[in-house]
Amino acid sequence: MAEQKVLTYPVQANVEVFYDPDKPQIAVLEPGGKLVWYLFFCAASLVFALVFALVFAVLAWLLFKDARKMMEMNSY
Repeated sequence: MAEQKVLTYPVQANVEVFYDPDKPQIAVLEPGGKLVWYLFFCAASLVFALVFALVFAVLAWLLFKDARKMMEMNSY
């Protein structure tokens, strides 16, 4: 895939560049694609949060399992 991109822009070729007139230092060769990256990062963040919550819940359950048993034994 990267090799195909490189072939799209050969050395010394004239290419069209898209830039923000207010911030010309921000320029791209291919406009668009922001939504895809935004959705990717949102999905990745959601997966990370869910995995973190699951790991935390399992660790809490394992750590406090013995404490719950001791409390049950002392309640009689």
